[in-house]
Amino acid sequence: MTLARRVWLASTLLAVLVAAAFVVLILAVAAQREATEREARSKEVTTASLQLEKLVSDVETSFLGLTLTRRETYLVPYRAAMAELQPRLSKLDALASDDVRQRARVRTLARRLDEYVTEFVTPLIPIVRETPGIAEDDALFAREGKQRTDEIRRLFREFQREENALAAAASRTAERRSDIAVVAALVAVFASTTLIILFGIVLARSI
Repeated sequence: MTLARRVWLASTLLAVLVAAAFVVLILAVAAQREATEREARSKEVTTASLQLEKLVSDVETSFLGLTLTRRETYLVPYRAAMAELQPRLSKLDALASDDVRQRARVRTLARRLDEYVTEFVTPLIPIVRETPGIAEDDALFAREGKQRTDEIRRLFREFQREENALAAAASRTAERRSDIAVVAALVAVFASTTLIILFGIVLARSI
């Protein structure tokens, strides 16, 4: 094999090693960036879901307060919560749009919330106001309301657990790729150094 051909082969192999190391490093950096973005998005999604959950608690507390006392003041937080409910739901749906399963959970949650508000709380408010003494037997209201809100809270917990799991999975992927990148870089450096030394020896013998 001629010296020129040896130089060409050594240069090609060195270029391949360096290129491979750079590709692995780029993938690791991309994974790290994705994990950072996923973690930030998960925090935003979790915050939005907690805010929405608080609105549900406000509706529930207002309705129970009205049921027990028939005081109109309990409707103030109810009206405030109702005004924010749909915008908060839309925001959560938009934030979860990058994951099919999470978006499906938001849609299920939206249906349960709509059923609770439109089929239970809202129709009963005028009945509680206009029917004296109905609050004295509130066991049915409390039981039915609790069943609905328990289901809604279960959906919130499920959604938040999955969101945390997605962030953790992205973080683990970034860590694995970073470890692989470190190993690949060390291998590339060692191989490149060895190749350069061997190439130097061959070149020296050829002179």
